[in-house]
Amino acid sequence: MPKHGLFHNTLTIWAILMSGIMVWRLAPGVPLTHDAEPNIARFAAYYQSFRDGQFPPRWAGELNYSYGSPVLSFSYPLPGYAATLFRFMGIPYETAFIILAGLSFFGGMFLWYRFIRLFYGYEVSLISAVLFSSVPYSMLNMFVRGDVGELMAYALIPSVLYAIERHKPDIVGYAALILSHNIVAYLITPVFFAYALVRAKSAQILFAGGILASSFYWLPALYEQRYVRGSLFIGNMYKDQFLPFQNLVFYPWGYGAIAGIPGGQAPQIGPVIAVCVLILLFFKKRNTHTPVPLIFWFGVLGIYLFIITGWLPFVWDIVPFLPMVQFPWRLLSVVSVSAVVISTVCINYFFFHQRFMLYILFVCTLAYTWYSSAVNGYVHHEDGYYETYRGTTYYHGQTTPVWTAGDASEIPANPVDIIGGDAVVSDYTRKSNLHTFTVTAKNEAIVMDNTVFFPGWRVSVSDHEVPVQFQDPSHRGIITFTVPEGVSDVRVWFSETKIRMLGDMVSLVSWMVLVGWAVIRRIGLIRRI
Repeated sequence: MPKHGLFHNTLTIWAILMSGIMVWRLAPGVPLTHDAEPNIARFAAYYQSFRDGQFPPRWAGELNYSYGSPVLSFSYPLPGYAATLFRFMGIPYETAFIILAGLSFFGGMFLWYRFIRLFYGYEVSLISAVLFSSVPYSMLNMFVRGDVGELMAYALIPSVLYAIERHKPDIVGYAALILSHNIVAYLITPVFFAYALVRAKSAQILFAGGILASSFYWLPALYEQRYVRGSLFIGNMYKDQFLPFQNLVFYPWGYGAIAGIPGGQAPQIGPVIAVCVLILLFFKKRNTHTPVPLIFWFGVLGIYLFIITGWLPFVWDIVPFLPMVQFPWRLLSVVSVSAVVISTVCINYFFFHQRFMLYILFVCTLAYTWYSSAVNGYVHHEDGYYETYRGTTYYHGQTTPVWTAGDASEIPANPVDIIGGDAVVSDYTRKSNLHTFTVTAKNEAIVMDNTVFFPGWRVSVSDHEVPVQFQDPSHRGIITFTVPEGVSDVRVWFSETKIRMLGDMVSLVSWMVLVGWAVIRRIGLIRRI
């Protein structure tokens, strides 16, 4: 067999085996991880909210022991939207989670291949694509953390890089990245801007369009952050999460919540990619041309590594919202991108004509991917478990309103209580965003709807809107209001505030312009044909 054919066959087998590891690990079900169950419970909340007519979904009525939570106003929505689509097709929530994880792995591989193919041939691009999807940080997100949002966002990064390189205003790709995981989008966007400048590419439409198209999500979330305890609970948490450089190269794999301790999770670049980076750094001739901006990617790698390790502490003090990242090692999503680009150059420059070295690379990546994708167990629950999930899906109270006494710990005895006066409640109906009931009062009464107040909740009594109170010291943060003597038909509903409507309108206009522009281009193309 010719050597060229042997290498092609070996490359194909390696790519299949690397992909097969993912299929093998995910086939039995949802891995036992830190966040898989809360994320899937959020899927159920999105589905229930869509079913109840919320668009876009912002309020999860069954979470927080049925007191409700504004979690959907702050959580990255695209995974929930996708899971809802699968659920409407009859696919269980857990299966939807596995599908999204698999699509992120294989979709990211394809998108990275398409991007690198602009610079290199088929073989190098395929090797690079497999490395991109199987970096240890992705394995951590998939099999230890269970963060499908970060997986989806990471997979979409090459779509934006490709659009910048090709002068294409891929508004959909950038908006999807923002909606997949706001933190990843926040961390990678400066790199996109810098890359466009370095490559002398015009990307204003891409950035502006993506930001405007996703404003229905980020604009209200940014404004309403003042109403929840995210910054209070998270605070300076990042100061205890810096990792030494050597841990980012290799640290024994673990499944605990705390990084950098024995048995804990091990966010890292991985030794295989680290070796490729070091080889290129120390052995490449300085004046050798590369089709990718190598100095730029080395700069990104170095700056972000310094930020992760705490060597640039002032950055955390001066960059807005950076402490909200919580864990500095989350910047590994950006570090991994730059490290894979550098590794690709190394493979093309040193390894590609030394096939024996490539075979060693194949074996090492197979072994380390198998090691870092090991599963700590599997979980399985029916859909009903997630649809009646009692927590808020967050561990640190990030979406708990500041005026409450904290998250609930038990289901209320009644959905509605009379806490003042003499009255009875009847004919109660409930959706996530709408409660209706009748109050028969012998005198003026104070009614408590056992729902956490958040801007947007409104109350009407016999078709007349009444003020909503939530400052009762005995029932902090719970919706209360007054009804007159007699029979009153009460309607309690969740609505869009002015800032939400502004975000909605900006997004709607942006998408209308995008669709109209696409139609006009299509018509023009047809006429030219």
